[in-house]
Amino acid sequence: MAGNARTPRKAVQFGSGDLHVDLTDVTFIDVAGIRMMTTVAKTLSRDGRRLLLHATLPGARKVIHLMGWESAPGLMHCIGATL
Repeated sequence: MAGNARTPRKAVQFGSGDLHVDLTDVTFIDVAGIRMMTTVAKTLSRDGRRLLLHATLPGARKVIHLMGWESAPGLMHCIGATL
C-alpha cells in the first residue's frame, strides 16, 4: 500500500461506485495503512460509496477491531471473498 498511496486517493476523487481492494497478496500492513483505508472509506461514504476489502489478513482485521474501526463509515470486509 505504501508504494501506491496515491492510487486510492485518485479512485476516490475520479472514480464512481464502490472501491474494491483485493488484499490477497498483502503479507503485512501496519496501523498507518489501515488508518489510510478507514480514511478513504469515510471519504467514500460521504457520496454513498463504500470501500470493500477482500481477503483481509486476520491480523489486520484484529487491529481494525481493536481500534474500533470496524464501524468506520463506508468500510466493509468481504470475508472469504476475493476478486
